Amino acid sequence: MVFSSFFSINKEFIKKNYLSILKQGELSEEQIQRLIKGKPLDLNIIIHASSGSDGQSPLLIPRSKEDIDDIAQRVLKRYVELYKSLPKKIALLGGISHTQTALKYKMSDSEGITFSLDEIDKLIEYNPDLISCYPSVIREIISYPELDLPNLKMIKLGGERLFKSDIEKIKSCFPQVIIIEQYGSTEMSAIALKIHNPEPVDETFQLQ
Repeated sequence: MVFSSFFSINKEFIKKNYLSILKQGELSEEQIQRLIKGKPLDLNIIIHASSGSDGQSPLLIPRSKEDIDDIAQRVLKRYVELYKSLPKKIALLGGISHTQTALKYKMSDSEGITFSLDEIDKLIEYNPDLISCYPSVIREIISYPELDLPNLKMIKLGGERLFKSDIEKIKSCFPQVIIIEQYGSTEMSAIALKIHNPEPVDETFQLQ
């Protein structure tokens, strides 16, 4: 949520003002109608979707490649600080946002591939540097009996509630992996980040 001195902007605000917000953007009327009907847009527009964790249908948000690039740079800032480069292999699991990003967005020196939960063998073979998924998905991944991801350096989680028990289980499986909890990037240009590992946990989210 982003606060100002006058009002707050959150998912409910966006839902209530959805059409008005779309019309204030750079989409044409034809593109807006295609989006509402769930039809594909051109390659320069990446559709992100809210997680639906509130029990309602996901909210579709059109984003530009420049917008996605800006978000990616902020999310990966800690990774770059530690490893002096971007992750070369990124595994994306779950959701419209990940599928669209893998298809339409390419980051310099990095590749992103989507996987489903019945493709963990392929995920292991891919051996990513970074995994991005929902907390419910990482619970399934770390319970896989033959899990071996020696190149994994960072796990980015968001879209659902992350419990302390999740963090402890991930740490026990991947002691040195950076664990980032992130919210807000679907609906907002600002993102809230919390780094859980390998440093001591900071209980506050940092607005990026």
